[in-house]
Amino acid sequence: MAARENIIGKIRNLLNKSVDNGASPAEATQAALIAQQLIAKYDIEDSELFETVNYEVVEVRSDLTYRKFKFMLGQVIADNYRCCVYWEKSGRKHKAVFVGRNIDANAASLVYNKMYDCVNDWANKESRQYRGQGDGLYGMFYDSAAAAFIEGIRSELEKQCHELMLVRSQEVEDVFFNITAKMGHVKNTSLRSAGQCYDGYDRSYQAGKTT
Repeated sequence: MAARENIIGKIRNLLNKSVDNGASPAEATQAALIAQQLIAKYDIEDSELFETVNYEVVEVRSDLTYRKFKFMLGQVIADNYRCCVYWEKSGRKHKAVFVGRNIDANAASLVYNKMYDCVNDWANKESRQYRGQGDGLYGMFYDSAAAAFIEGIRSELEKQCHELMLVRSQEVEDVFFNITAKMGHVKNTSLRSAGQCYDGYDRSYQAGKTT
């Protein structure tokens, strides 16, 4: 019993490490990741963590992002954090809106923001040599590096999701359907590919896994 109470106390402390409470975005992201793993591993109920349990499914918005890979990344994060995702447009930019339980949706948003920067930085580094050469080379190599990096992220998150037996609830699916039933679809979200000319797939894939 004492051991379980210690785990619950540790989770509470992790959940309190938020940006609002003075933690950096990186610290808040790491704390949310560890808390979610412990909750799943020890099958901790919301009623054990909070005096007042709110089972309401919420919507949590990410930062504004503009690169096209955002759609691929957002879906990967949502699928592996027991959430659904839709998009709010602002000019040429979008916010990912994660629909899920409080802990899951907030963790998904934090991880998405962090991973977006990681993917962008990596793809820029991989494609820098093609900038200004014309024929869309920079864009194609950027997209190829981004896609491979995200596939690396997907492989690691899916492994974790399977090990922890994380499953999106029907309640989340129903709320998401009600929210998005009359929304339109985002068009042309596919990434361009440099095909066989891009020889850095394995390098980018492994970088995504490591990240």
